[in-house]
Amino acid sequence: MRRFLIISLTIVGGLILAALSGAVLLFNTTPGKRFIIAQAEPQIATALGGDAEIGDLSGALPGVIILNDVVLSDGGQPWLTIDRAEMRWRPVSLLGDSFHADLIVIEGARLLREPPERDDADEEPEPLRIELPDNLPSISVVSLRIDDFRSELTAAPARLDGAGLLAMGGRRINAALALSSSGDKDVIDAAIDIDPAQDRILVDVTIAAKADGVMAALAGIDEGFTIEASGDAPTNDAKIDVNTIFGAYGAATAEITSDFEAANALAIAVDFTPGERLVDIDALGERIRLETRIEKRENGGAIFIDQLSTGAGAMMGDGAWTNDRRGLASLEAQANFHFAEAFEPDLQAYIG
Repeated sequence: MRRFLIISLTIVGGLILAALSGAVLLFNTTPGKRFIIAQAEPQIATALGGDAEIGDLSGALPGVIILNDVVLSDGGQPWLTIDRAEMRWRPVSLLGDSFHADLIVIEGARLLREPPERDDADEEPEPLRIELPDNLPSISVVSLRIDDFRSELTAAPARLDGAGLLAMGGRRINAALALSSSGDKDVIDAAIDIDPAQDRILVDVTIAAKADGVMAALAGIDEGFTIEASGDAPTNDAKIDVNTIFGAYGAATAEITSDFEAANALAIAVDFTPGERLVDIDALGERIRLETRIEKRENGGAIFIDQLSTGAGAMMGDGAWTNDRRGLASLEAQANFHFAEAFEPDLQAYIG
């Protein structure tokens, strides 16, 4: 589903690019339309992989822009088609370094096969950073609609419909998305509201994917999965509880705590119970426990593993790294591991 959201956001980016280009050129001329399409197609293709083709451009620029008959292909074979993508926005908002759209709609999308893998070999590695953004761009989408998104990845074709909103800027984030498929094989019901001014962080997310749904097919988890996250607390003492089930692979619970106001540290505690597909792996054991802390430091950060216990034994350790303008500059780590008494005695005797 991550790729599904990327697809939606990329189409939105293509709409913005088309609108900005059209504001300069005479929209109703054939050369003007061709120029706008020529600018938008490679941007969409670069973001998603493969090739992109826009069949037609219509709407009343600059406030309304519509892309018709969009085809994304890889190796000459289409993997996604979109009948219509429309955006109604306020171009004047760009003068204030912001973006405001009253409506964004993606209609009649068809996911014909799995998206191609992107080639990120030429991209510069990102530095390891521990921080929450404190100067988010000002973006407002009053209404986002996804109508009649169909997938051919499942045994029976599935249809997804959804709606959402987004408002963010500075350190404020308010986002919501409700999406479901035919027969409720795929369900996303998510609301996130981080508001330092009101000293509140709210997280209420449910993602449920049944075995024969679109999200399970994209994730490669045949039995389906569920993810639930919840939290409602002051930003300087936030706690988020996470519960997950990944089919026959197992289930996990996690507790995430942080001072989101200072945004300089994060603590995570995880319990994982292997499922039937992993239960015979002795090194995992009946339960895995992880307790770790991550801290932000000048030009880098540090991680502390206070506890990692598995069927093989227990480990403690820590590491630290620094960044420079090019990326990761240095990395140091140390760890102590103690075998469980009953785990592979011959191996323990050999290692000493």
